[in-house]
Amino acid sequence: MSKEELNRLLVIQKHIEGLITINEAAKILDLSSRQVKRLKKGVLELGPQSLAHGNRGRVPKHAIPEDVKDQVIMLASSRYQGFNFHHIRDLLSFEYDINLSVSSVRRILISAGIKSPKKKRRPKSHLSRPRRARMGELVQIDASPFCWLGPDKPCVALLAAIDDATGQVLAAVFRPSEDQIGYLMLIYQIVTTYGVPLMVYSDRHTIFLSPKAEKLSIEEELAGLSAPLTNFGQSLADLGIYHSFARSPQAKGRIERLWETLQDRLAKELSLAGVVSIEDANNFLLDFIPRFNAKFAVPPDNPAPAFKPAPDDQQLLLALSLRHRRKADSGSTICFKNMKYQLIDKDQKLVCLKKGATVTISVDIFGSIRALYNGNVYALAALNHQPPTEAKAVSSSNSGVQKAGCVPPHRPASNHPWKRWNPNFLRSNHNKSLANNSRVTFSQNHYGDIFSEH
Repeated sequence: MSKEELNRLLVIQKHIEGLITINEAAKILDLSSRQVKRLKKGVLELGPQSLAHGNRGRVPKHAIPEDVKDQVIMLASSRYQGFNFHHIRDLLSFEYDINLSVSSVRRILISAGIKSPKKKRRPKSHLSRPRRARMGELVQIDASPFCWLGPDKPCVALLAAIDDATGQVLAAVFRPSEDQIGYLMLIYQIVTTYGVPLMVYSDRHTIFLSPKAEKLSIEEELAGLSAPLTNFGQSLADLGIYHSFARSPQAKGRIERLWETLQDRLAKELSLAGVVSIEDANNFLLDFIPRFNAKFAVPPDNPAPAFKPAPDDQQLLLALSLRHRRKADSGSTICFKNMKYQLIDKDQKLVCLKKGATVTISVDIFGSIRALYNGNVYALAALNHQPPTEAKAVSSSNSGVQKAGCVPPHRPASNHPWKRWNPNFLRSNHNKSLANNSRVTFSQNHYGDIFSEH
């Protein structure tokens, strides 16, 4: 019995014994006289147990079955070991159709002695920035090197883009490391799926901001640019996307918090699925990202999206490409990666180039190469690579000069002084001079003797 029930029993017994009246008992228990009469009747008929609540000891109809509790504890101890309580709740619903609240999962696991590995820390105070009103106004991009494929696998980089207004992951891709191609792939996914965003927000990595920002070329100064554009910056400029840079991780806190969540959830789900390669991990993202957005994304304040219409695929791939400048030689060819190419127009005709003309080679994210010259786009045709013919040496009686080709290295004759050198010569002559009291002088008649004895 509880303390309150025991107190009621003592008061009711005093009333039954005639020590206090019913009104005095009601005043002590803070009950009505009718309720005291009911309690008195119950004690006389059923005994002290009548003061206990009628539902005590009964299993509620909405109680979680014991077999479900045992299954949750078993999964949390084996398959979901190391997962936080929220993640376990989501996976129980997704994989086993066990729909429980987070508090129920927490209560079951804590009662079994299982604690959540995710520690709750007091966040540091930073000035909060309100979300953008429309989807597509601001997109934050970043990369996270991490052991996504398991602790025994090499670390790879996950590149992602998140919308500031909704918190929705717009694009993500796994790469061996953080590189330009990965970020160009992100922009390609965003533009082809949603459209062209108004602004991209990133850190000050050299992929985004040139380390020579204070040095401008004459062309860039005449164009009014404040800093030289990187290849990625030029791609954004070609698409009309404004690029802004953060000066601290807290300034782009939305995508930093995304990494904290993905390193906990995505890494564990990749392990559950047995994913061990970058290709399989990218395929896994096709199913994971929609589920992630359905759980964590929020509706924007303004439902009208801010994305601009996407250009056609050819223009998009030209904008999102790596650019390499080359000079044409006298044969209207350019050299790229140890191969010579000629420019071909749409009529399959050769394009003549002036010697020294600048041609920009564009390599898109799929590996296709094109040439940009005088504002036009041309295809490239590789020339047949022929190994250089070995030049035959024709000796001359006077000079020994080769006729054509590479001149072989000079080999001294067998009687050359270098080949007649005796390392013991000085030592032996010095010993002789000491013994014969002679002197060593330079030879005047033969250069090859170096030293001679007189």
